[in-house]
Amino acid sequence: MSDSNTIVRRSTLGAAMLAAASLALTAAPAAAQPVALGSAESFAVLGQATVTNTGASAVTGDVGTGLGGAVTGFPPGTVDEASSVHEGDAVAVQALLDATAAFEDLAALTCPDTNDLTGQNLGGRSLEPGVYCFDGDAPLTGTLTLTGAGPWTFQVGGLLTIDASAQVLTPDITSACSGSQVHWQVGGASATVGASAAVVGNILSQNDITLGAGASLDGRAVALDGGVTMENNQVAACSFGDAFPPADAFKVTGGGQLSVPDPDSADFRRSGRGRATFAFVAMPGTNGGEARGRFVYLNHSNRRHVPAFGRRGHIFGRVTDIDVVAVNEDGSAKTVRFNGTCARPDCTFSVLVEDHGEGHRDDDEGEDDDDGDGQPDSPSHGRWRPRDRLGLVIVANGEILEARAPRPIARGNIQFHEPADTALTTDVNDLEFGPGNVVDVTVSMDPGAARTPADAYVVLELPNGQLMSWTGRGLVPGLVPVARGFAPFAFQGALAQVTVPRGAPAGRYTWLSALTAAGTLNLLTPIAETVFTITP
Repeated sequence: MSDSNTIVRRSTLGAAMLAAASLALTAAPAAAQPVALGSAESFAVLGQATVTNTGASAVTGDVGTGLGGAVTGFPPGTVDEASSVHEGDAVAVQALLDATAAFEDLAALTCPDTNDLTGQNLGGRSLEPGVYCFDGDAPLTGTLTLTGAGPWTFQVGGLLTIDASAQVLTPDITSACSGSQVHWQVGGASATVGASAAVVGNILSQNDITLGAGASLDGRAVALDGGVTMENNQVAACSFGDAFPPADAFKVTGGGQLSVPDPDSADFRRSGRGRATFAFVAMPGTNGGEARGRFVYLNHSNRRHVPAFGRRGHIFGRVTDIDVVAVNEDGSAKTVRFNGTCARPDCTFSVLVEDHGEGHRDDDEGEDDDDGDGQPDSPSHGRWRPRDRLGLVIVANGEILEARAPRPIARGNIQFHEPADTALTTDVNDLEFGPGNVVDVTVSMDPGAARTPADAYVVLELPNGQLMSWTGRGLVPGLVPVARGFAPFAFQGALAQVTVPRGAPAGRYTWLSALTAAGTLNLLTPIAETVFTITP
C-alpha cells in the first residue's frame, strides 16, 4: 500500500474535505467526598486476585481484577449494560492503583479523640458526618444510622464484621444512591458483610471482602490485595447521586507534557524531573457503538529501559471506551477516563484526564511543578491557577509498562467539547482486498453551521501503526495537509482510487479523516475511521 505510484487521485474537492487524525501527533451535582476514588469510581466490585460469585448477583458498575486475576460466576451473575468486566487489563490496574491511593488518603485523615470507637459496637448508634476510628476490630450488630449529608469515614485497623441482617441507614440523603458519601477503610485481615445485611458505603479493604448470601451494598467492594466473594448480592456503585455513569455525549482532546520520575521508580504517585509527551482524542461511538479516538504516549526517561516500547519508545493506541468518572457542581464533566488497545506494543491502556480550563500561572512565569502537587515549586509573580491533570496505566503481557497517578500537565491542555455539528463519513467499496484489487474511497460531509476555515488531511494507518498522509500526488510519512484554509461545504462523492500493489503487507488498514481549524491541529469534526483488510 505504500507504493504511491499505484494511487490515482479522483477528486480534489473530495480530498479537501477530509483531515487526518491530528491526534496522532498533537495533541445531579456531586456530593462532597473526603477522598476521590479516581478511575475506581466506575467499579462496583474490584479485587486484586479474584472476584468470585455464586448465584444471581446483580452488579451496577464495573467488575474487575488485577494482573493475573480472574472473575468467575458471571453468569449467572449479571453486570448492567453500561458497565464492563475487566480482568487484568489497564482499566482494572489503574482502578486498583487509584483505590490504593484513596485508601492511603483515607487512613491519613485525622480522627478526633471523641470519635475513637475502639472496642465498641457500631450497632444502635446515630453518627453525624466525620471521621471515626477503631484501633482493632469494628463490629456492627443491628442498625447504624448516619445523620446529615455526609461524608463519613470509618478507619478500621482490624476486621470489619457486619452481622447478618444488620443495616446502615442514611435517612437524611434523599437520593437512592448514598454510597459515595461513606467510606470504610479496613486495614485488617478482611471485611465481612453478613447474610441479608444492607450496607451503605465504599468498602476499601487491604485484604479480602466477603458478601454473605443476599446482602446488598449501596457502594463498592474493593479488595486491594485479596479477592471479593459474592453470593446472590445486589451491589450498586453510585456517583453524582445517581447510577454510574451519566450518558451525555462529549469529546475529549489534549496534548502536552507530563513530569515523570526516573525509570527505576515504581511509585505510582511519584513525580520527578523526567519528561513524557502525550496526545489524544476520544469520543463516544455513534448509535451506542464503540468509542473512537487515538492515544499517543512517549516517556523520554524510560524509552531505553522498557524494551516493550520498541526502538521508538512510544505507544500508539486505539480508544475503545470512554466514561465520565466525576462531575462539577453544575453536572458538567470534570474527570473523564478513556481506554483502549494498542498494536505497538500489544497492550491495553487507561487514561484519566481532568479539564481545569486554560488556567495555570496568570503571567505564565515562575517555577515548574516538579513534585506534581498542582502548585509551583516556588512563588511566581502571577496568581497560580490549577492546571489540567492526566494519569495513565499501560499494561502488556501481564506486566505494567507505565503507571502514573493523575498530575498536572505542562506545555499543553486538555479540553472537553460538545460534539461537533459537522458530520463527516468515509467509505470503501469492500471490507477485504488482495493484490491488484482496486479500493474506491468515497466521502460525504454535512458542514452544519460550521464556517470555520479548515485544513484537510487524509491519512492511511498501516498494520504496523505507521501513518501515511495522502497529498494528492501520493502517500508521504506523517501528517501533511492535502488542502489548506478552505470553507467546509456539502459534498458527497469519490475521493480516491487505490490499487493494492503486490507485496503489500497483509493486515488491517484504516483511513483516518477529519477537519482541523486552518493552521492548527484543533479538530473541527470527529475523526472518521474506515477499516479494511488486505490478504496475501
